[in-house]
Amino acid sequence: MQENDFKYLDQHFGLNQITSYGVIDYAELKTQLTDRQVENGAYRALLEQSRQVRAQLGRLLWAQRQSEQRQAARQARQAELERLPVAAPAHTPDPQTHADEVACRRERARLKAAQTREENSRRARQNKIAELEQPWTQLTAQAGQTQQSVSRLEDLLTRQRVRLDTGPKRLLDAIKVVARHEFYRALGPFRAAYDNYRDDHEHFRRLTQSAGVLRWNGREPEMHLLPQVPYGATLRRVWEQVLAGVNAAEPLWPDGSGRRLRFWLAARSELQVSLRPC
Repeated sequence: MQENDFKYLDQHFGLNQITSYGVIDYAELKTQLTDRQVENGAYRALLEQSRQVRAQLGRLLWAQRQSEQRQAARQARQAELERLPVAAPAHTPDPQTHADEVACRRERARLKAAQTREENSRRARQNKIAELEQPWTQLTAQAGQTQQSVSRLEDLLTRQRVRLDTGPKRLLDAIKVVARHEFYRALGPFRAAYDNYRDDHEHFRRLTQSAGVLRWNGREPEMHLLPQVPYGATLRRVWEQVLAGVNAAEPLWPDGSGRRLRFWLAARSELQVSLRPC
């Protein structure tokens, strides 16, 4: 229910809207704030750069280790193939023996080609590792020579930072919350009579924003409200009951004259508007 209320406040009362773009320089707030030590931004940036370079080095070193294991497996397989006996040449060689020798030669050729490719990749990785070791060493050394923490206030002043002036928003948010409470206070009688929490606020809001005709009956002004949508008999009876309660409270015309203002629920077919010359 609380989350729905925040959504209603945002949608109909603009609670999350930016009221003012005014800012206050931290130089003006220097005497009002409590300073504290925070991590140095330059130190944090050096650590992040060093971490990224170290991660690249770690991936390359892991790939290098995997390459060495594959190379060792190929060398072991090559040694195993070289120990196989070679059949003597004959005028009519055995077909199975001939097929085995062809397969063995092909496997040795594949192993040799794979070993060549792996060696080329290993040299490229070693060059890349050598390129990354120098900047990683420099970044580590710079981070060790950089101050780890600085004054938060002095850092903000150095970077000429400003803070949003929340005074206007705080005032208008308080007014919006008061407006929300007044809306729900006025909604209470209609909600109790209508007894449908699904759309009672929608009906109430539409009628409070609807047009009307102001009529003088000789004693007091009357406001005949024109609903935005046609009402059924049940909803119309509910509204007549609620407006009767409003009239019983005798609201006053806001001009200091003490005259009462009465509300009625009207239909367009019941009214005839005529213009009189001034």
